[in-house]
Amino acid sequence: MRFLPTRICFLIGICAGLAWLSSAQAQPPPVAPVVGGTVNPFAPPAEKVLSIFDYRRIGNVSESLREFIELNEDLPGSVRPAQLTTDAARGNLRTLLSGEKNRAFMKAVGESPGLQKVEGLNAAALSFFARGRGVEALACLFLAVEKTPQDASALLNLASAALAFSRANEALALIAAAEKGGPLPAGAWGMAGARLADYLRGYAFMLRGEYRAARPLLARVVEAEPNLKEAALALALVESKLGENPRKSFLLGVWRQRGKLTVNDPKEPATEEEAKREPDAFTEGEDVSPSMASLFDLSRGTPGRLNPIQRPRTPHELMTMTKAYTGSMLECMSAAAHHHNNIAGPAVAGFEGSKASRAYQRRMMALYNRATIRFGAVPEIDRAAREVDFLRAQLDRLTEAEIAEAMMAREPILRRHAEINNRPGFQLTNAELRRQFAELNTTTQRVLERTSRLVESYHKALDHEFTLRSSYMHGMLAHIGAPALRTALLAEAEAVRNEMQILQLSAVINLANAIGAPTEDAAAGTAAAGEAGRGPPCSDDDSKWSLSANLEVVSVELTCNSVSLEVEKDLIPEVVSLSGELTLETSGTVSVFVGPKVGLLGVGSAKGGGYITVGKEGVQDIGVKGEVKASAPVGALPGSYKVGESKISFLPGPDPGPPPGPLPAFSGAEP
Repeated sequence: MRFLPTRICFLIGICAGLAWLSSAQAQPPPVAPVVGGTVNPFAPPAEKVLSIFDYRRIGNVSESLREFIELNEDLPGSVRPAQLTTDAARGNLRTLLSGEKNRAFMKAVGESPGLQKVEGLNAAALSFFARGRGVEALACLFLAVEKTPQDASALLNLASAALAFSRANEALALIAAAEKGGPLPAGAWGMAGARLADYLRGYAFMLRGEYRAARPLLARVVEAEPNLKEAALALALVESKLGENPRKSFLLGVWRQRGKLTVNDPKEPATEEEAKREPDAFTEGEDVSPSMASLFDLSRGTPGRLNPIQRPRTPHELMTMTKAYTGSMLECMSAAAHHHNNIAGPAVAGFEGSKASRAYQRRMMALYNRATIRFGAVPEIDRAAREVDFLRAQLDRLTEAEIAEAMMAREPILRRHAEINNRPGFQLTNAELRRQFAELNTTTQRVLERTSRLVESYHKALDHEFTLRSSYMHGMLAHIGAPALRTALLAEAEAVRNEMQILQLSAVINLANAIGAPTEDAAAGTAAAGEAGRGPPCSDDDSKWSLSANLEVVSVELTCNSVSLEVEKDLIPEVVSLSGELTLETSGTVSVFVGPKVGLLGVGSAKGGGYITVGKEGVQDIGVKGEVKASAPVGALPGSYKVGESKISFLPGPDPGPPPGPLPAFSGAEP
């Protein structure tokens, strides 16, 4: 849906807030008809929540403003100025009603019992205007002035109708006549009569091209009467003609509500102070909407808290947390998807397919959609979200740089350890292994210390944003009456909690790429456990964990006992591929695998196919296998865990030889 009609479609009267004019020429609203300047029979809506139009956002401010100016470029300055008396103005307007059909209509109105009083004529005029029948409306208001030629309300109504037909000179004469009768009657929404007259006069000056005379009148109305959005739109046209920037006036004219405007697409902050700054919608941003906090009382929302995440202080703590946090992150991903897809989705679909009225559905869905967005609802949440994004980007850059530096620092250490461990006759002892691990993990300790402050700040910022967002989402439940949408909103709040928990966990898991050694207190292998020079031992469970890096042409995967190089050819892009994998194990064997692979980013992969394993003695095994891995995005080097693996070998098993001990005696008879 568009935010604005193709022209300045002014509303018919203050009370006709639900009916747009669709004329080819921009028109002002007639003043809400009043009788005798005492009572306004057209009251504004009683409900505090305004129409659906108050919740909509304007997605491209520059484009919408340009289109608005272009579509109305022939409106300002379209009338030649002239001085008219009241009688001359009424005579000119009567000429608009000439013609056989118009005379017949006015005769029928004069004979209608229900239109003998001014109140009936005003009501009929409002009805005709709402249906786009401007001539009939003008005729009713003209007859009302003929019945009460000195009534200020009738004169202002007729002046407004005259402006709808671009009769600026006639309107100015009628406004002057209305002001001679004393104080002007107030309009709907408590508008002062003087401000209504200022708006009509400013609009008339705009039509006559007298922009400097129109500007102060319209500016005064915009400041005093926020609900009269038509004045702000007219002021935007005047400012464009004067060479001024009309952006602020245009935005004030988009919504019939003077709430706080929020920028939904702030530029990427360069500093922490800039991240906490609230952008000014009147000067920046292309996606702007009213702040829901300015329309509703959200103070009763229930704040939520994220589960506390411990920050690792040693390499051993980091390794211990990585496995547990990876499992927790996979659980959070599953829970978030469940709440979003299996609860919120069906609930929203059920409401949209219900028999509720279309207007009620639009209003409830508008509130629901605004309750679930991250940017553009409440300025405080916007600032918190910008701070989270800024700190995360800063943390990712720092973590990546520190890990790269740690890897470079470990290279000479690893070379020195390899030279020591591979000396002829050298036996790796527990003490020596612990010393080597401790030396390697000095690089990990340095990464943890250098990133600790930023990790802690990021976790605090995440918790602060979630506290605000959960309060806001639960507070919006007070304004959403549809039970299905209330269920959906509660599910979305839980999905948000899990999503932000994932961000917390991943900030720690990212640091796992800095681990220099599997553990700092692992026992050294003995001669019976393995040969010297083959590195530290690796348990079956440890070997299921891996880290990988995508180098565009080939991806590299590291475990505690192997290095794998994998090349893939897409069969179904981003879903199914043909995988070729070469694996080098610390035991000295080389394996080659070829087969199809199904992968889902951030979830895991499954593959199956043929393999062959070669060692120093030649082919050791050949067959088919399948494996399933779970994975989660943890930065530049994602982690994986082998959930399951099965193999079928095509080679016969080796001859086990005779059983141990002496052979049993033969009890049968000799042949």
